[in-house]
Amino acid sequence: MMIFILFDINKVCLLQTDSKWQKRSVPDGSESEYMFKDREWITYETLDNIRKRAAYVVANNLGGMFIWSRMFLYIF
Repeated sequence: MMIFILFDINKVCLLQTDSKWQKRSVPDGSESEYMFKDREWITYETLDNIRKRAAYVVANNLGGMFIWSRMFLYIF
């Protein structure tokens, strides 16, 4: 059984200081960041990831970009 919980960025930053959590990047072009501990797994965006995705949107003349956060809502 899988349970999904949404964390705000403050909680993710706090968990990154815990040595039990391992931080990883996916270098396949998706530019995703994630961290895990045992069977727990968290994915998140960094400012660098968002910049790369925005550059992709501009380069491919796409209509825009949407970023949702528990703290803020951005629409570009």
